[in-house]
Amino acid sequence: MVLHQVFPGGHPCTTEPRHRLDPKHTMGYFFSFKKEAMKEHIEQLKKKIENELYLKKLGIRLRELDEGFASFEMVMEKDLENVHGGIHGGAIFSLIDAAFEASSNSHGVPAVALSMNIIFHKAPNFGDRLIATSREINRTRRLASYLIEAKDSEGRLIATCQAVVYRKKVESSHRPEGSS
Repeated sequence: MVLHQVFPGGHPCTTEPRHRLDPKHTMGYFFSFKKEAMKEHIEQLKKKIENELYLKKLGIRLRELDEGFASFEMVMEKDLENVHGGIHGGAIFSLIDAAFEASSNSHGVPAVALSMNIIFHKAPNFGDRLIATSREINRTRRLASYLIEAKDSEGRLIATCQAVVYRKKVESSHRPEGSS
């Protein structure tokens, strides 16, 4: 798709007023087109997440997904016990990683983790439902950073994570329509 910028009063390459131009050449059409393509990409990503065997094995479920944002939940079951009798940190990390993976891949460009720095603030209890929320902090063409928080059902902070992804270069013929 060729993007033409619309200037007040008309298209820069013609003397026609803006209202007489084909609507496919207006910014509004482009953003509407991109919005629909991203909506479709998000729905496809949700289906992939629902079928991810590792998440199913741990009981990690998607709550919400949008561009640059994801929320997942997991119940802390007895089979997640560590050698000290508490919840294994790897289970909490997996929950955080699921939210990070989904939010960083929500733009239609494959993203892979470069770094994840997790801090465990409080040990959850068995039976607690943890909710991990990932928010995009910054995104460039090749890198993006995220802040992920895991909280229990009462809102107590269990763990935080600062994470960075590398956004892979995608050939335009392989890129979902409307993605940047």
